[in-house]
Amino acid sequence: MSELSELEHRLSEALDRIRSGVERLAMVPAVAPASGGDADQAAEAAEEIAALREALEAERLANAQLEERVATIRGRLEERLKQLEAEAGELREQLEATQLRNRHLKRRLEEVRAALARLREAAAEGTSEPQLINQAILTELEALRALREADRQELDALIAELKPLVEEDANA
Repeated sequence: MSELSELEHRLSEALDRIRSGVERLAMVPAVAPASGGDADQAAEAAEEIAALREALEAERLANAQLEERVATIRGRLEERLKQLEAEAGELREQLEATQLRNRHLKRRLEEVRAALARLREAAAEGTSEPQLINQAILTELEALRALREADRQELDALIAELKPLVEEDANA
């Protein structure tokens, strides 16, 4: 961004120089053929006009180059902004997926806690009901599967983030 502001500043200065050169050109009276001492002044004025025109042309060229550089930098900035917006969108999607997995895991954990509470109650009463044990084991197994799936998805996201870096390093 500082490079862009520097270029804009240089462009502004170049335009100011062009403007002052044009004003000086406008102030120079038209040179009419003269004789004697006026011929020397006319020659000096013609030289000054030629020098001013050259300076004006040089400033116009510099101005065009600066405008081109500014346009190039703006293009790069816009491209980078689009990349960052795309990355932000991907991160939002990952966040939503993670939040969904977390809600799913919380539900599973609540189910495991409830099944364990029923199992403790049955154990405290001295009764052993095989269906409670089976239900607790199945609930715990589902919770473990959900946890494993969440871990797998998290690893997939990490691999997706690291893959471009590894490919860049391999290509370098």
